[in-house]
Formats: sequence, structure tokens, C-alpha cells
Amino acid sequence: KDPELAVKIGKSIVRYMKATELYGLYYPSIQGMKKYREIMSRLYPGVTPLPSSYDSNSLTRYTDASFVQSGEFSMGAFTITYAGCPVSWKCAKQTIVSASTCESEMQAGAEGYNGMLNVYSLIQELYGTHDVTSVEDMQYKMTLAIDNLPAVQLISHNTGTGFRTRHLRIKASIIAQARKRGIIDVVHIPGEIELADLLTKVLQPNRLAFLRDLSLLVQESDLYTDEEKEATS
Repeated sequence: KDPELAVKIGKSIVRYMKATELYGLYYPSIQGMKKYREIMSRLYPGVTPLPSSYDSNSLTRYTDASFVQSGEFSMGAFTITYAGCPVSWKCAKQTIVSASTCESEMQAGAEGYNGMLNVYSLIQELYGTHDVTSVEDMQYKMTLAIDNLPAVQLISHNTGTGFRTRHLRIKASIIAQARKRGIIDVVHIPGEIELADLLTKVLQPNRLAFLRDLSLLVQESDLYTDEEKEATS
């Protein structure tokens, strides 16, 4: 519908791809992750990522939605990490029109929960672990990390609600039941460390660089301290 805009966007994408051609996902050992977190703490002092997401047996799902008020489909996204490393992600228009930010976040949350169960099943197969017949058999901790407080409250306190949010409580029920059974934990995180923001928003350069680093999408030179770079130069 707008050829000039399409060309402008296309050129912007090509410039970004050219500037990041040496970047790739980093999957470190436990010691390598510890070292990388130390580098991150020096680069971004005062920023605290979700500590439990770096446990060796943890699966964490970050979710986000970009609510569209015009009656069109909102954008939803999730990123799933295993021991702090992204292993699955998705960004797409939601299939149902949302009436509020909370509703769009709940849709993204439900989609991400299903995605995390799939990743969990895959890990079970890869490591050849025993069958899971009860919550006590689960060997990996699963956490839903959501930056929308109303959505977290709706899942965590799935009790009686008013007519305005009753339909949202129904959508949240499957996650609320999983939380009640101890299958997952649901936590509220600050938007600053919401990895899924990388998939749903147009970001400023500094914000983009931070989320890229937090997602372990780096170039090899980023994995060394200044002292190590000087020693090898």
C-alpha cells in the first residue's frame, strides 16, 4: 500500500543485518555463564536480571504483548530460556482481538505456557529422563516471568472477580491451576529485564543493545573483559 515506506523499512533491515553480521547466540558452560554475568554487571550496573533463570535446571518464559487499541490484533511474543540461554521464541499477531492490555498479556501468557511445556518435553527426551507421573517427578523448575502486574495478580489470585475481568479469569485458569499444583511459578518482573520486549517493540539503540546482551546475542569480542582484550592485543 505504501511502496516508499516498504523500501525505507527494507533498507533499515539491511543496515541492521549488516551491522550485526558477526553476532550470534552464546551458549556457555556454567563457568562461562558466571563470567558473562560478571561482564554484564559491569556494563549495566544497577540492573538485576531474574536470578533463578540462570539455575542449571530452570526453564523461564518471558512474555510480552503490544496492545492495539484500534480493534485490530495485538502483537504477542515470548522468549523461553534454559539455564539463562534462549532456546525458543515466537512473535506473531494474536488470533483474538483484545479489549485491554491485560487481556493481550494473558493471551501471550497462555501461548508462552504452551510453548514452555513443549520445550520441557523436548529436554526430557534429549536427556532421557524418567517419565513424569507427578509434580514430584519434575526435574526442571518452570517459571513464568510477566511484566504486567494485573495479569500476574489475576493468575496468582484466581478468585472471584467483577464482570469486567471475569472472562480474563477464565483465560488465566489453566495457568492458575498449574501454579496451584506446583508445576510452575509465576513472578512479576520489571519491564527493564523483559526479554520479550525485543520482539514486540521498536526500541531505542541503548535499549536494543541491552536486551540483545541480556539475550546472549553477542559477538565474540563481547565475551572478554578489557584486561583480557589488552593481554591478547
